[in-house]
Amino acid sequence: MGNSALRRPVLPLSGTVLGWPPRGSSSLLQGAKRAGEEDERVFVHPRNPYVRVDALRSSRNVRIELEGVVLGESSSPTMVFETGLPTRYYLNRTEIEFDHLIATDTVTECPYKGTTAGYWSVQLGDQICRDAAWTYGFPTRELLPIAGLIAFYNEKVDIFVDGDKLDRPKTHFVRSSS
Repeated sequence: MGNSALRRPVLPLSGTVLGWPPRGSSSLLQGAKRAGEEDERVFVHPRNPYVRVDALRSSRNVRIELEGVVLGESSSPTMVFETGLPTRYYLNRTEIEFDHLIATDTVTECPYKGTTAGYWSVQLGDQICRDAAWTYGFPTRELLPIAGLIAFYNEKVDIFVDGDKLDRPKTHFVRSSS
């Protein structure tokens, strides 16, 4: 038996985000969901071989604010780097100001991180910023460092790293500023 059984199939790029999933690949994706990737269950959709996700602990100072109200501050965040997305900063629960957070029923799934265990909206007076923060209770094994930590959408809040305010990025996850 040669090495051919160990090689991943090469899929054509189609012009979608990083070429994944390939256009017209619904039968490929359905087949992968039934069969899995090797002995692993396919979760949400097959992983794009061109996407990388890393979780790294840091000693950088990170502060999360909305309208000048501090929502969280940490000197030991875990930073998640995911191809094509802004860096996400995950903070310990003890570093979050829950006074302004309201739990929601939102659940999302990611083939790289897993299924979320909770989402929160931020309430400041009469204003509500919906589903601004989330947590993964049991992430995929590659992202275990973020288990139980809380991140905020960079697109919805102000994030300061070592005192410098980051620009709010525009991504496909957030369609408006609320």
